[in-house]
Amino acid sequence: MPILAQWDAHEVIDNWYWEKELDGDPRYKEKSVRVLATRAERAFREYLPIGQGVDGPRLDVFRIDMRSYRNPNGDNRETIATTFLGTAQLAWLRQALKSSRATWKIIAAGMPLGLVVWNDFRAKTGSEAVANGDDGPSLGRELEIADLLAFIKREDIRNVAWITGDVHYAATHYYDPNKAAFQDFAPFYEFVARSAPAASDPMRSTAPSARRSCSRKPRPPDASTPPCRTGRAISAM
Repeated sequence: MPILAQWDAHEVIDNWYWEKELDGDPRYKEKSVRVLATRAERAFREYLPIGQGVDGPRLDVFRIDMRSYRNPNGDNRETIATTFLGTAQLAWLRQALKSSRATWKIIAAGMPLGLVVWNDFRAKTGSEAVANGDDGPSLGRELEIADLLAFIKREDIRNVAWITGDVHYAATHYYDPNKAAFQDFAPFYEFVARSAPAASDPMRSTAPSARRSCSRKPRPPDASTPPCRTGRAISAM
């Protein structure tokens, strides 16, 4: 079975970004996350010498990096696009999707699109992923994803789906423009696949149906609580 590994957080430290410092954490002699991440990326690539994705007549898989190009985690409510995927990677992804002749185009990403992932999950502050949890227009990192979704619709690129991860449960999310504040995108599915060794979070509560079936926005569910009744579920393996 082919396996595509995603470069993300646990290779370095939870919720890392290049500018992060660990001055208050006595466990680390090296306080610069930039140094730790550079070492971790080398180890990751040496242990898993993998290419960018998988391509074929029926399926193209585009493995994107949601960690290396991001700006520092913050409130994620800026009125201009906050770098998350980065200009160069977005340009590559647009061109690759547009030129693909495969029946299915799968975007494999390390972070979920429509789930709120807190930078500090205990205090429930800051944004680690894309969604900020606010109703209304797209803001911050959401603007970059909204622009990509609008491009996919404008270029009539069909059969695009997302496989995402990070959270410790599996779910299927359907994104319907008719139930969203931002509507310039074609309907699509996001399959949230938990990482293979991760323990599952308990099914504690049901997220409102509007959250489960929309994108950009209404408000997405909290990533700490798996949404119930999300349709088909898949595992990471």
